Amino acid sequence: HNLSLNECFIKVPREGGGERKGNYWTLDPACEDMFEKGNYRRRRRMKRPFRPPPTHFQPGKALFGGDSYGYLSPPKYLQS
Repeated sequence: HNLSLNECFIKVPREGGGERKGNYWTLDPACEDMFEKGNYRRRRRMKRPFRPPPTHFQPGKALFGGDSYGYLSPPKYLQS
């Protein structure tokens, strides 16, 4: 997780310095009310309606359910 992209987290310097990688982080007191019951997600996920998977392409099958509209056929110059 990249906490530096979230303004609610503040980088805390390590004691002793050194050349160690990584940082300690703390929650900005101004943002404490933003996270309910330990949930640190920024946004609530929205429930999306179920969508069936797309059907596979089948040559000669109507694309839009019409009688002739949407049928795919080879160009006339390729037809014999």
